Amino acid sequence: MGRADWGFIAAVKRRFPERTIIGSGDIHGPADALHMLQETGVDGVTAARGVIGNPWLFRQTRDLALGRQPYCPPIAEQRQLIAEHFDAVCKLYGQRRGPKIMRKFCIKYARMHPSPAKVRAAFIEVRRAEQFQTILDEFYV
Repeated sequence: MGRADWGFIAAVKRRFPERTIIGSGDIHGPADALHMLQETGVDGVTAARGVIGNPWLFRQTRDLALGRQPYCPPIAEQRQLIAEHFDAVCKLYGQRRGPKIMRKFCIKYARMHPSPAKVRAAFIEVRRAEQFQTILDEFYV
């Protein structure tokens, strides 16, 4: 997959300055969002894959825009959100498929943890719901 064409997005905004134009593509962190706003002149920015594993991205972007240090969620908050996400996925897909589907999200969540490599490796091994709970109990306390 290639890089987003921010030049095209900027050209669209220049061509239609009276229209609300929302930019999208390659927003992986708060600095990316602010950079797109500045570089393209769009009215807003969306984030898709950049939010996977970091739903705090929007708050972090606001913090950075206001000159504050971007928010870093405490371990307890991370645990709560991951557990809620896991429960929702298991309700939707069942106890058999849920843990396998959730594994890819948890690998992304691990980036926010103080020991990302260890947590990521543990989540890669998840096959059953009990294993998932064990990881939360070991790393998210």
